[in-house]
Amino acid sequence: MQSEQWAEDNCVAEFRDGFKQNLYEMMVAKGMNTRGPFAELGEMTYPEKKGSDLAIVPDLNFKIAFERLGGSAGWSSVKYVFKVTVLGDLVLSAVEPLSGEKMWFKKIDLPSRSRTTTIETAGGTEGLPAIQNALNNECGALLRSFFDSAMPAVSKYLSAEEMAQLKRQSQELRTKKVF
Repeated sequence: MQSEQWAEDNCVAEFRDGFKQNLYEMMVAKGMNTRGPFAELGEMTYPEKKGSDLAIVPDLNFKIAFERLGGSAGWSSVKYVFKVTVLGDLVLSAVEPLSGEKMWFKKIDLPSRSRTTTIETAGGTEGLPAIQNALNNECGALLRSFFDSAMPAVSKYLSAEEMAQLKRQSQELRTKKVF
């Protein structure tokens, strides 16, 4: 598969932020107390770390691939057929915030999504911005579909009971270490 970096740059950052925010909202809905989201553990202040039993660190890894399936040229326009695919995984780590010690790790394979689109544009270099815009639009629609299929898969792995057990282990770890 061919991947185009320009499309990833335009639609990925917003998706990542929304995904992480929804992950934290899901945790609250399951009865877990949370702070954040934080992009990394280092963003937490010492009082925030001391007041938290666990830090859940999500690492969303995904790829957006564009594959040109074909095309045809007319008198004044060109048609392109592309397949756009999103696939990836989510790695969740539970970390004791003061020591940074990993206590729990889950890798969740997320369901892939694909769409095929036909783009008709002017021939030559004038058509390139239209192709980029059309692929960015497809990328956005595909990421929404990817999100809708990914969140139920993630929800299966977040258990309030398991987090409570990890919280107890984190508290035991703190009694053994002096901060």
